[in-house]
Amino acid sequence: MHLFDEIRYEVNGKEIDKVKNVGIVTTIKGLCSFTPNDITRMQPAGWKHIKDNQTSRDLMDKSEFVAQYPMSACLGFFERYRRVLINCTQSLVLIRSSRDTGAVELLQPEESKKTEVNTAANVELLKQTSVKITKIKWIVKYFEPNVKTELGLMRILDSKKWLPLEFQQWDIAVYPLVPQTTHHTWSVRTFSNVEKPRYLLIALGKEHSILSKSHFQNCTLRNVKTYLNSDEYPYENYNADFDAG
Repeated sequence: MHLFDEIRYEVNGKEIDKVKNVGIVTTIKGLCSFTPNDITRMQPAGWKHIKDNQTSRDLMDKSEFVAQYPMSACLGFFERYRRVLINCTQSLVLIRSSRDTGAVELLQPEESKKTEVNTAANVELLKQTSVKITKIKWIVKYFEPNVKTELGLMRILDSKKWLPLEFQQWDIAVYPLVPQTTHHTWSVRTFSNVEKPRYLLIALGKEHSILSKSHFQNCTLRNVKTYLNSDEYPYENYNADFDAG
């Protein structure tokens, strides 16, 4: 997903769901929600366990590769919406990333695990590396109802009632330059009564590592709190100490 800057889903020309910084968003969501079985199922998409480099080697054969990525792990609409869409035109808009460094990873040679890969020459070569997409295939479930079900669906269409598309949308807010202080307050935009926040995921890291690889770090974080309508979450302090393990 690092190959794309934005993914947008439209129905009859109207935007339904959109995700920017797709590689970062899907990585944060996957790290927080994927089970070990999900990670195994996501291997064709490039996911791997932290200590398993073999998965990345098996993904590519010489200079070509084929990756499969479920839309339920990419957009909130496909994760939560479980109803059918009737007689409509669906569009999936993919905006290509200008750089492919986030989709390319340097691996140590199998014959020498002590070889340093993050050299200046390799980093420069990584910046010049590009990925060419030759084919994209979107597989959508399609079914033909029986006569009784079809008549019921036609009645719904004839009634011209609004059909709600209820799902949880993912939204990302990026703070590119955090001040070098021990205490910082970050004001994030508010939501309306309809779009109420349900979950808040926070990821920290160096700017270059996040934008290029989605490599996150704890940044010696001790406490984090969210204030929503004067309510404090969590109430107790974490007093985290990552150095102590």
